[in-house]
Amino acid sequence: MHNIFDALCRLLAPILVFTAEEAWGYGVAADAVRGPGSATPAANSVHMQLFPKTGESLRQAARKYLIERHSVTGLLEGLA
Repeated sequence: MHNIFDALCRLLAPILVFTAEEAWGYGVAADAVRGPGSATPAANSVHMQLFPKTGESLRQAARKYLIERHSVTGLLEGLA
């Protein structure tokens, strides 16, 4: 759960600036254990952290999803 919360805060930080910062302060910055890819242990702001790394399998799944989405969208637009 900690890794999911850590990654979610990092990914949402550019969009939900204040919400992500507050959540980071309660959940991650208060812990002694830093998540993977932390910039420095002293950086208590989510905006000073690195984005989480993604694996090749996740990239392939995202490509497959986008191809399928494009196909379905084309079919739906043809019905209108």
